[in-house]
Amino acid sequence: MTTNNQPVMNKKQLIKTTLIALLIGVIVLVTAVLPAEYNIDPLRTGKLFGFSKLYMEDTSEESGQSNMQTVQLDIKKLKLEDIGSEASVPKPIEANNPPPAEQFTGQNDTISVLVRAGKGIEYKFKALKYGSIKYEWATSDNHIIYTDFHGEVKQDNPPKEEFFESYTIAYSNNMVGTLTAPFEGKHGWYFKNKNKEDVTVIIRLSGQYQLFDK
Repeated sequence: MTTNNQPVMNKKQLIKTTLIALLIGVIVLVTAVLPAEYNIDPLRTGKLFGFSKLYMEDTSEESGQSNMQTVQLDIKKLKLEDIGSEASVPKPIEANNPPPAEQFTGQNDTISVLVRAGKGIEYKFKALKYGSIKYEWATSDNHIIYTDFHGEVKQDNPPKEEFFESYTIAYSNNMVGTLTAPFEGKHGWYFKNKNKEDVTVIIRLSGQYQLFDK
């Protein structure tokens, strides 16, 4: 038979042990946790022992302001029905033309596009069928804007209501990707700025395309 000789604490000893543990916890809180986590150092122990150097300023307020800006914008949920032309607009037969024997010579460009407050603007480039283009764009001050990345088929006699095919629509402040042009024509972005201040969009392009101003 095994006898358990483990000591049993009485009520007085239990209270004493609890108070000691509580005191140690308060000391750790004041000397280490407050200086390291909140930059609060009433006893200057954080500076003395180096805990204050562990403090990092919380930038969540800036993030909160950014989120507030997004909430304040008139942002609607985007759906499949928002992509491209309406079903009543036929796709031009020129979209089925074969790709060229040679693509545009590869190039790189950086373009600045100013989108006025409450206004929209388009920026497009030329690409041949199956031309490959890498793209990147970002807004000034991380402002959220609406964007429709789309293309229009090159036609000799385009109708009044011209067909366009959307590749991506979104509310964003930055986007990166690669386009393999599905047809020859104009490709690019429609930007809509719903902010109360002007926004500059910086676009970077690399690949087989031509700019319209060249």
